[in-house]
Amino acid sequence: MKNITDSCRPKSALAQMMAHSRYLLRLQTWLRQQLPPPLENQVRVANYREKTLFLHVENGAVASRLKFLVPDLLKKLNQTTTFPQIDCIEVRVRHLEVGASLLDLEKKPPIYSEQASELLKKTAETTAYEPLQAALLRLASHVKK
Repeated sequence: MKNITDSCRPKSALAQMMAHSRYLLRLQTWLRQQLPPPLENQVRVANYREKTLFLHVENGAVASRLKFLVPDLLKKLNQTTTFPQIDCIEVRVRHLEVGASLLDLEKKPPIYSEQASELLKKTAETTAYEPLQAALLRLASHVKK
């Protein structure tokens, strides 16, 4: 149960970041519902600061399409009581690898040269801590072919 004095105390930095993160997730969910199917997975809410919503997109074509939708999005956003007043939406292009999406970036294992692989194996041989040794050998197995 919350103490009544908790509401009077200033929030910690971590609590403020968590609240801001939850707010951005709510904005992302709302935005995905408003965008047409080709755009819904290519636009990500990056931040909200000083009545400005920052969006990241995958490429210039998506940015161009989105910029045509910005006036309508602003109007809809400001009609909802869920979010505070937003005066501006900034669209920024964030270049990614071909085929990668902002919402579902998959991790690819690193690829090492033969020399790097040998160095990792030698380091693993001299390491007594077994979990680290196993991790180094796993890394060493990712050799450029």
